[in-house]
Amino acid sequence: MDFSAANSDASQPRPLCHCLGVQADEVHAAIVEDDLSTVRGVTKSCGAGGGCNACHRHIKRMLHEHALQQRMSGEPVSSTQTALEYA
Repeated sequence: MDFSAANSDASQPRPLCHCLGVQADEVHAAIVEDDLSTVRGVTKSCGAGGGCNACHRHIKRMLHEHALQQRMSGEPVSSTQTALEYA
């Protein structure tokens, strides 16, 4: 039995969105580059969250972290990002 293929996959990071195979760094890049503030926006931008919805909590966490970073850096925060605090 050849386990080399299985072992090579172990070195790859697990995707944030398993259904569509989208990595966390791709989601982060989409959030930052497109200044996204919703899961729907992330799905439109990079596809993550468009399957079973299991990754939505991770995407929401990343969106919240991005909004906090913007707030800490003094950049303007959209009303949608402010609403994320209360969601």
